[in-house]
Amino acid sequence: MRSGKEGYEGLVEAATMASRRFNPIQQKGVVIDTLKAALPAPLLLLVKESEVEGRKEKNVVYVPKCRFLEETNCVGMCTNLCKMPSQSFIKDSLGMPITMVPSKAIKRNHNCGS
Repeated sequence: MRSGKEGYEGLVEAATMASRRFNPIQQKGVVIDTLKAALPAPLLLLVKESEVEGRKEKNVVYVPKCRFLEETNCVGMCTNLCKMPSQSFIKDSLGMPITMVPSKAIKRNHNCGS
């Protein structure tokens, strides 16, 4: 999937195309494949053995203002094209379970396609 735009705007445009073309499971796969292609395997091996010590909260990333959610205006795209595949990629590739929690206050009642 290619966008005619560059940078972050191109990412948002490509994500919008993916959300229309693929179901949520396929969306997750597309993003994970893209992340794998973007990060070379030797780099991932450097952090494979890392551990998170301390309290449970150390594996939670609180995102007070989700730029992706703000730009796409769609909770479904945020969940299926950013949050879930990123969590899976980090867990499977880096061996660190993680939960990303974007602020629901930003787009609390916003639906896709409005």
